[in-house]
Amino acid sequence: MPINGRNIGFYSLFLQKKEDVLWQIRRILSQAELWDLIGREDATPSLSQAQKLKEASKESVLTPEKIQHIMAAKPPSVKPRDPQLMIPVAKVERYFPKGFTSDQMQQVIVKLLENYARAHQHGSR
Repeated sequence: MPINGRNIGFYSLFLQKKEDVLWQIRRILSQAELWDLIGREDATPSLSQAQKLKEASKESVLTPEKIQHIMAAKPPSVKPRDPQLMIPVAKVERYFPKGFTSDQMQQVIVKLLENYARAHQHGSR
């Protein structure tokens, strides 16, 4: 039987289709096991865990034990970002010489605030 310009025997075609079906069944079972674990543990995978699960699924090594192992691993902690104060340059550029960069403006503003804070600390004593 010619397929894609090659002669492939019926048995080879059957085995290929059988492997495709088995792969699909394994994938569906893995997904069901993952959803079951998520429901039981009330936890969703982090980005890194999801990537590991996907990779294991692609390699056809995603078992219930592998899912449990990946999900049990503590995701890396992400350091919270400091709150940011955003002031548009257009709002303050008139107070600076032409050609000042935003970094230079920031340095001047911080220096002025430091001086302001020192003046108010001395005045409140």
